[in-house]
Amino acid sequence: MLCRGRITLETAARFRSEVKDLTTQHKLLLVDLSAVHFVDSAGLGSIFATYISAKRQGCDLMLVNVHPYVRDLLNTCNLDAVFKQGK
Repeated sequence: MLCRGRITLETAARFRSEVKDLTTQHKLLLVDLSAVHFVDSAGLGSIFATYISAKRQGCDLMLVNVHPYVRDLLNTCNLDAVFKQGK
């Protein structure tokens, strides 16, 4: 799944909904964040809640091609290892 733009308070619910629909159909879901250049606290919370929800449904959610800004944010919050980031 390729995401674009920003994951913020305004878009977090959409992100969560779209990913949730896919987690019921897959055992592994790669979320490409190469085109996501900004995540606010609501977006970060939504990504984390989506990860937990996917795990409960038996789906591994992995963030791939994470934009450097978002990678720095995940590192700062000590969440980088949780999401098993790929390149």
